[in-house]
Amino acid sequence: MLLNATWLAVASWYLTRHFASDRGEARVEFVTNYVPVFKSARGPAPVTVVTNILAATNDFRWVQLESEDYREYITRLRAIGCPEQTIRDIVIADVDKMLAPKMQAASPHPREIKFWQPVEQEMWDDPAQKDALRQQRALDFEKREVIRELLGVDLVGERLRIQGQDDYHGQRLGFLPEEKRARVRTVLDQFADKERELLEQQVENGDGLLDTAELARMRQQKDAALAPLLTPQEREQYDLWFSDSAARVRDSVFGMEATEAEFLKLYALQKNFDAQQGVPTGAEAAWNQFHQQARETLGEQRYGEWLRAQDPDYREIVRVTSRFKLPAAVAAELYSYKQPIEEQRAQVDADPNLTPQQKDAAFRAIAEETQRVYKQALGDKAFRYFSKRTANPWVKAGK
Repeated sequence: MLLNATWLAVASWYLTRHFASDRGEARVEFVTNYVPVFKSARGPAPVTVVTNILAATNDFRWVQLESEDYREYITRLRAIGCPEQTIRDIVIADVDKMLAPKMQAASPHPREIKFWQPVEQEMWDDPAQKDALRQQRALDFEKREVIRELLGVDLVGERLRIQGQDDYHGQRLGFLPEEKRARVRTVLDQFADKERELLEQQVENGDGLLDTAELARMRQQKDAALAPLLTPQEREQYDLWFSDSAARVRDSVFGMEATEAEFLKLYALQKNFDAQQGVPTGAEAAWNQFHQQARETLGEQRYGEWLRAQDPDYREIVRVTSRFKLPAAVAAELYSYKQPIEEQRAQVDADPNLTPQQKDAAFRAIAEETQRVYKQALGDKAFRYFSKRTANPWVKAGK
């Protein structure tokens, strides 16, 4: 009996310990900054409990991550697995907050604004306000440089991306790494500010003509500032986006749907032609040679389409067909009527047997037939839009 009692006591103690361990209390296994994660000692599935405190085990506090040295702060954030985008958001917000007092201090004559006061007009004419804007702009450049050095991030592009806005320079500098893109964008923006100030100064001084020599010197300075930032291959890509020669080619192929290969061929010819513009003699010969080379490069048909693309009348039609999402063939068809219509009008105008009244009637008849064809091809809505904006006499009844 004594042995049985002893055995039962041991068995009872074992079972009690066994089932107690199965029901064991939850313990903290992993802690994030905001979310302690609890897991049963035996259970397979973790249970996440979200709290509103920055509690942690092992006396962890957010202050342990913070540092007066931003580089160290960033290193610590990365060490705990903080997402890179979150690190960007934290550091950018901190720098914004740090420089906010300087931004506010730059504003002249802070005062309460009344709705009856012409504040906008006063600000526009106030030299102190313009100086303040320059100071704030300089502070923004400083902020951009700080973010670039800390994170290798293009701050302007980051702002636009978060806001869901189009990024003009970001799209055109996409061939560069982000850190280099930030540096190039800063140079472009700084010299754009200088050019704008030059133009404003000329307006204030009453100068009717742009100081092209000063503007040329400024652009040379910009090229010198960009030179150490770009490799030769990157400079070639940059010029394809930002050079005057490339801009002229892009303008010349409007509505032509040029291919990349055609653009590059025309760009090479345009660069060579532009380089000769500094030569005092042979301008007309260079122009003729440029067009002859373009004809040989593009072929007869595409050369004709290239010339057509530069005709303001064709561009006017293309803008309408594009706006109303009509096929490109519609613009080509309507433009094809231009030459025969102009020939008809010239014959009427040159006919000595017609009186002025008869000529006017003939011009109206030509215009009415032209309008009928255009209306049929464009549709009522697009035709009304086109009619209100065109000044072409071969569409309207004017002489």
